[in-house]
Amino acid sequence: MNKKKVIYLFLFGILMIGISSGIFRSIFNNYLKEIHSFTAIDRGMLEFPREVFGFLMVFVIGGFYFVRESRLIVLGALIAGLSYLGFALFSPNIFYLIFWVLMWSLGSHILVSLQTSLGLLIANSKNKGLFFGKMAAMGSVGFIIGTILVGFTFSYLNFRFSFLIACISTVITALIFSILPIYKHYDLHKRNKFIFKKSYIHYYVLSLLFGVRKQLFLVFAPWFIIEILNQSTNVIAIILLIAAVLGVYFKPLLGKLIDSLGERKILIYDGLVLVLISFGYVIVPHFLNGIILLCTVSLFFIIDEILFTLKSAREIYLSRIVESKKDLTPTIATGLSIEHVVSMTTPILAGIVWLNYGYQWVFAFCGTLAIFTTWYVFKYI
Repeated sequence: MNKKKVIYLFLFGILMIGISSGIFRSIFNNYLKEIHSFTAIDRGMLEFPREVFGFLMVFVIGGFYFVRESRLIVLGALIAGLSYLGFALFSPNIFYLIFWVLMWSLGSHILVSLQTSLGLLIANSKNKGLFFGKMAAMGSVGFIIGTILVGFTFSYLNFRFSFLIACISTVITALIFSILPIYKHYDLHKRNKFIFKKSYIHYYVLSLLFGVRKQLFLVFAPWFIIEILNQSTNVIAIILLIAAVLGVYFKPLLGKLIDSLGERKILIYDGLVLVLISFGYVIVPHFLNGIILLCTVSLFFIIDEILFTLKSAREIYLSRIVESKKDLTPTIATGLSIEHVVSMTTPILAGIVWLNYGYQWVFAFCGTLAIFTTWYVFKYI
């Protein structure tokens, strides 16, 4: 198998991950609300087990330092598939639910960490942004397929069969990566076990700030649409579908912008747009209602979904400053762990704030954080 076929098969693996992600994200919040009767504070508290292995990823990657990245990603896919099977067939109460959430956390975070490091390895040094844009676009295509399955057939499939389809998708992902001979064409250096260096401090800070931004929007942007606007599973799936369709076109363009403008400018622009979106959630419900409000908030949601592509600017920045290729995967894992320190705790606090003071304060904090992030990038990156 030549390098070109390796790249195509790698991208097909990203497509299959996108399918399972599209199904999971389309149904999970409504699954919690409808099957397990979750409230906003319950949803926030669930982020602790849901993100715990993101926090522990530095130890997971370090503990498996003797296993090639191309093999470890197979294990991640199989564990994620097992969690979807559990959600579908073996989740009668909260205790089972938390166990499967933990399994999902372990599998999905291995996938996230290793598809990033393998992508940096495969990408041409001059076009890393474009390659990550293509990866994101392929993930969006998969996401489209997953959301279509939910958005247009959920009334026939229900939660159980949707999770089973996600399970099948991740098993196919594992099969793809198990036959992918990346190590024959690319130099997979023996990894260091654990990395924490002063020279990477700005990458760590960016990881922490992104962790807060990511988790608050992943949890509370859809929860705003579900709870405040009283929308159903199908609506969330359709909004995610629209975001994914637009992402197929815009994500490679954003990747090109990273290559042409550089990571610093892109991160600054990302922060400024996020300021507008965050305060938009606070302001527009006072002036709009009905379908106009839903369309406006959906637009905020879609723009933010597409902008998540720009997180690759952090990893490209790291690949530029990294002292050795042996540092790359463990440093990404360290950044992921730092990111999840706040990912596990911030949603709990935000859920309490939401319940006691209102959603406005949650999104106002997001806007303030975006202002600080923009300032930090401007000053230090």
